[in-house]
Amino acid sequence: KAAAGLVHPNIITVHAIGDAEDHYFLEMEYLSGGSLTRWIARERTLNPVAATTIALRIAEGLAVAHDAGIVHRDLKPDNVMMSHDGVPKIADFGLAKTVETKAGPVVGTPRYMAPELFFSEEACPATDVYALGVSYYQMLSGRVPYDATTISDLIEQVTHEPSPDLTGILPGLADCVRSMMARHREDRPSDGTEAAALLANALRAVRDVDSLLHDAFSDAQHIEWHRDGDRWRLSLQLPSGRSQAVFVERTPSDADQPLLIIYSLCAPAEPGFYEHALRLNAAVPHGALAIRDVEGQPSFVMVDTYPLATVDIEGVRRLSLIHISEPTRPE
Repeated sequence: KAAAGLVHPNIITVHAIGDAEDHYFLEMEYLSGGSLTRWIARERTLNPVAATTIALRIAEGLAVAHDAGIVHRDLKPDNVMMSHDGVPKIADFGLAKTVETKAGPVVGTPRYMAPELFFSEEACPATDVYALGVSYYQMLSGRVPYDATTISDLIEQVTHEPSPDLTGILPGLADCVRSMMARHREDRPSDGTEAAALLANALRAVRDVDSLLHDAFSDAQHIEWHRDGDRWRLSLQLPSGRSQAVFVERTPSDADQPLLIIYSLCAPAEPGFYEHALRLNAAVPHGALAIRDVEGQPSFVMVDTYPLATVDIEGVRRLSLIHISEPTRPE
């Protein structure tokens, strides 16, 4: 009844509670999108913006529950229902199952349970945050972080093994996963409100670049871009038949002044060209010639760096097109 009293866009609406023919029932709103589990299975991995947006909305729903003194205790993708247009709604408050462990009975779904729950500590808002972290990891990677076949093996993994592999997850988002899945509850966001703030910052970081590129080049059919690890790669097939690549990165979200970095690949960084490259820096009309590792190889790149807060859509378009059309190549 307490959970049914929660009103929030990201908590499923309960219309009635009652009993009929010796069965208790909940009457809830109907959501046609199925569970978040179904979305993950269909997409395999969600793109960083979609995954972070969904996790943020879930955290906002948890924040309302936690403010009301309610802990979910069994948060997982199965218990998040999706509207047809992708809005997540938390369901099944208070319907967690009891699981037997060597430490005694515990409540929850083992793969999403915080380490302390396996040792009969009380569930609290921070344990819901841990479960959200596991769900977020699953959205980003397509798998759960710990997947043992027995409870005892799972407890061993969760409490003693290194943190889950975050390879391929953008650094800012990986930091969110680490924080929410911290082994000790005092190292996690304490509740849904703190988790939502953490995820909102991460979403701003990843959306900044995605949305800037989309708005700058959505109408440019001759330019394609995609995320390549922790950066974005733009490519254009020039009339000469040569393909030019431009890379876009941003500095970590916790930097005092996040920077947008745009650079184009010029040539392999061979020592014989170092002096010539330095001389070119005095003559190039924009940016600077530098050396960066590109696809594992030290390369000359032409790089421009700007405060992210001051770069607008037109600026991104202009800078990127400069790099695409006027690459500097040491001869």
